[in-house]
Amino acid sequence: MFKVSFAKAALVVFVSVVLCSPGFAQLYPAPAPAPAPAPAPAPAPAPAPAPAPAAAPAAAPAATPTSTSSAASSTPAATPAAATTSTPAASPATTTTTPTTTSTIPGYTATQNGYGPSRTIAYVVAPFAVVAATYFLGQNHKVEIHPNAGFLWPRHVDFADTTAHMRDEGLYGLKAGVFLNDSVEVEGNFAYMNHFESRMAPTTLDQSFGIQPRTVHGLLYDLNGVWNFGSPSIWGSRLSPYVTGGIGGLSTEIPGGSNAALIAGELYRNNASGTAVLNPTRTVVVHDNTAFLSVNYGGGIKALNMWGPVGLRMDVRGRTFPNFRGQSLTWPEATAGLTFSFGER
Repeated sequence: MFKVSFAKAALVVFVSVVLCSPGFAQLYPAPAPAPAPAPAPAPAPAPAPAPAPAAAPAAAPAATPTSTSSAASSTPAATPAAATTSTPAASPATTTTTPTTTSTIPGYTATQNGYGPSRTIAYVVAPFAVVAATYFLGQNHKVEIHPNAGFLWPRHVDFADTTAHMRDEGLYGLKAGVFLNDSVEVEGNFAYMNHFESRMAPTTLDQSFGIQPRTVHGLLYDLNGVWNFGSPSIWGSRLSPYVTGGIGGLSTEIPGGSNAALIAGELYRNNASGTAVLNPTRTVVVHDNTAFLSVNYGGGIKALNMWGPVGLRMDVRGRTFPNFRGQSLTWPEATAGLTFSFGER
């Protein structure tokens, strides 16, 4: 019979909050406050009028691209890869891109306004730390470890004036769970995906201005609750269907010294006269070590103790990112693999 110790349960909740809240609280940091308006300058005394000499009209300066990244409202610093490629025309008078979108794109050299790898490591470790605390503080030492592999099918994400077509990708992970009683399980999950990027960005025109495709790796992590149903014995093994749900996140990793990748939209486009100009519509960028909050939900079936402690497990679930650059991203994922059971259920 499962007995609840109030002191131990309170300690588990406290440890869970301490370990998880510092990580998940940073998934969407508060935006920097707008700078205070500068005080109006004191009016300068009017200079005494002087006869203006007739001056010859000055020659217009030649438009040359700068060597550093600029803000969203100015022409990006990247120069064409070939010397014969024409330089872009002046930036359109109006643009809807934000400084965090285009200021880091040309060459991907701008400094990231985010966090470092240590925080990503903390996000990954936190779910398993909660599972470990549950094991040591609980009274029911029943453990399941589930190495797995599978596939996911991201859908396209429609923004106001552009679309991100994310790539289908493989998934490789590890789940570890501890039972609170014969049915309820607390489970930590970590999974790696080799590509978390668009199928189409950047365009050929963007690439001619030095904006190259970048590989973006994805690191998934969650803390889930699992409800296991009865375990009838079939062919000498115990079959246990289950449902699960939880909360976690995805962090991006961009190798090769880059700190940003364009995953939707285009930075340059050709105008009606065929000249390359800045695209005034939105572009979507991810940075190295960017975190996105996710929730997951689904179920599966376990075939336990088929060969001693070794069994099989199949899992199908959905994953939703409620705020993926202002939009919702949902995908289905399916995994399967061995499961190792220790202790009796």
